[in-house]
Amino acid sequence: MFGTASTAKQEFLRQIGVDYPIDYTREDFVDVVRRTVPEGNEMAIDPIGGKSFRRSYRCLGPMGRLAIYGFSAAAGPDGKRRLWRAAKAYVATRRYHPLKLMGDNTAIIGVHLGHLEARSAILAKALDELFQLYTAGKIKPVIGKTFPLEEAAAAHRYIHNAQHIGKVVLRVVRHDSLQPNGAATAIKSHSCEAAKR
Repeated sequence: MFGTASTAKQEFLRQIGVDYPIDYTREDFVDVVRRTVPEGNEMAIDPIGGKSFRRSYRCLGPMGRLAIYGFSAAAGPDGKRRLWRAAKAYVATRRYHPLKLMGDNTAIIGVHLGHLEARSAILAKALDELFQLYTAGKIKPVIGKTFPLEEAAAAHRYIHNAQHIGKVVLRVVRHDSLQPNGAATAIKSHSCEAAKR
C-alpha cells in the first residue's frame, strides 16, 4: 500500500501500516509507484482533483480503479472555494473516453455521499457495517482535532492547510432549554453562519 503525506506525517503513515510512504513535497508519487510496481496499482483514491486526478490515473495498472471523492483543488488557502481556482482545476481535470478506459482495462468511480438520497438504504447499510466494525474494535478512527460547531470555518481552514492527521470533528452542544425543533434550528443556523465566514 502506498500513501502520500507531507514530511511531518511520514511516521504516522508507517504506524498505520503504509508499506510505501511518499513525501509528496520531495518525491513524485507517480514515479515512486511506477518504479516500485511497474505493472501499476490496483486502486488509487483521489480527493484533490485537477492535475492530481490525471496523475492518480497514471498509477493504475490493468483492471485498476480510480475512486474520486473530492475536489479540494478548487479551494484556496483559506479553505473557501474560489471561482477562478475551481475553473482552473476543472480545466486541468482530464476527461476519459469510455474507449480509452476499455483499452486500458481501467475504471473511474466517483463518490459524493451528499448525492445519495435516492440510495439511502445502501448508504445506511454501509454505515451500519462501519459502526459494527467500530463497536467490535476492528476499526479505530483517529481524531486529529475537535472544534466547536461555531468555529466550523476555522476547522475547514485547518483541514485545507493540511495541518491535521486523522479526522477533524465539529462538536455540537445541545442546550436543554431548547426543544428538539429549536435545537435543529439553532444547529442549522450555526452551520450557515460558520459557512459564511
